[in-house]
Amino acid sequence: MQYFTDWPMFWVTVVYVLATIVICWFNWRNVKMVEKQVEESKRQFEESQRLEKIPYFSFEFGDWIDRDERESIFPNMFIHINSDYNSEDTSGGGYSIKVSNIGLGMADCIRCESVTGEVRSEHILPFKLLKCGEEQKATFILSAKKESVEHQYEQLSLVFHYNDLLLNHYTQEVEMEIEVKTGTIIIVHYTTHSPKWMGNGPNDIIQNRSIT
Repeated sequence: MQYFTDWPMFWVTVVYVLATIVICWFNWRNVKMVEKQVEESKRQFEESQRLEKIPYFSFEFGDWIDRDERESIFPNMFIHINSDYNSEDTSGGGYSIKVSNIGLGMADCIRCESVTGEVRSEHILPFKLLKCGEEQKATFILSAKKESVEHQYEQLSLVFHYNDLLLNHYTQEVEMEIEVKTGTIIIVHYTTHSPKWMGNGPNDIIQNRSIT
């Protein structure tokens, strides 16, 4: 008789253990789902905070600014496109660029890189900060070797780096097509891209981050 009474208890114990395992699994899954929901809510909140303070640059190219207006003997940027500046066949042109902050937040730690092919050069701008609605100008000289072709076009990008008030780092690129003529360079057209979020961190770390 003892044999027959032990089996029901055995199966009751097995069912109880299995039920406990299933309940624990469901509880674990629910905890993970709650954690994901909390993380997603946190991400959405941080994203909304970021978008409320995002700077956004617009760019406008213009003619060369004379010395009195730019308050300097030298231009802010020398950009060599495809050759040594001292080449006898070099053409050149001087321009200004107006940078306007049309975004919702202030831009700080502003710097600029010129990109031609695989070559990147960093340039010092006459401003490092732009408040909402504020604009500043910079000057630059383009130089390129004139090849023995009738129509010579070159590609150039200006990449602006800046931070917002929450230490989010952005890059914003202006792609330019340039026509090199004998003795002069003409900006044919340019395309302004939207800001690209590169991450968040202290200024000294963010400013040394490479662009990929």
